[in-house]
Amino acid sequence: MLLITSVGVFNTLLASVHARRWDFGILRSVGYTRSLLVRLVVAEGVLIGVVAGGLSLVFGTLSGWCGAGMSRYISFFGGMNTDLVVPWPEVLSSLAAVLLLSSLAALWPAISIGRTKPLHLLQQGRGGF
Repeated sequence: MLLITSVGVFNTLLASVHARRWDFGILRSVGYTRSLLVRLVVAEGVLIGVVAGGLSLVFGTLSGWCGAGMSRYISFFGGMNTDLVVPWPEVLSSLAAVLLLSSLAALWPAISIGRTKPLHLLQQGRGGF
């Protein structure tokens, strides 16, 4: 599931970079270096991963808490007091995997925008999509 989601992050970043080519050309013409543009795009990918990981952690914990509460009254476990147990090592390792995959998905769009010459970026104009 993480690989499929990383393809979605990749497509999002690729479309975002392609739509902002003129803006990146302006940044390059006023003195931004190639490595700085690459770091900006990779940071955008990492931020997407942080937000996705944080939201999934909150919603996963909330649904686990609701499931543990409902199991007191419904089904086979009726009347049993079940505790919510969060497996933190697995959760933290999966959050690290999300951050790694989102930064890897951002590498190709970042490197492609870093290799493009500023004049070529500016010639595409504002409506280059």
